Amino acid sequence: MTYFEAVVLRFEVEIVTRQLSLNVIPEGRQERHQIIESLYRSGLSDKQIAFELNQRGIKTPSGKDYYCELVFVTRRKLRLRKERNSAKVTVLHIRLETG
Repeated sequence: MTYFEAVVLRFEVEIVTRQLSLNVIPEGRQERHQIIESLYRSGLSDKQIAFELNQRGIKTPSGKDYYCELVFVTRRKLRLRKERNSAKVTVLHIRLETG
């Protein structure tokens, strides 16, 4: 029978993450998003924003006219993207010792 003295096993793990995606928005879309945000901040409703975008001849990325629901969904997606991008970095430390 072999005798071992107390063995100490020690390791540390550090996990740092924000998210696993690139946050690149094409320039044309950025401009549309800025216009939508600006109009919304000025007090316009989604329906009014859609009307204004269409009056200015600004089309969706697929070349169609804007409508109320599309403006709402666009604003929602922008808000969620900002929340994801501003999320705090999570650092998790795990330390295990035996012996």
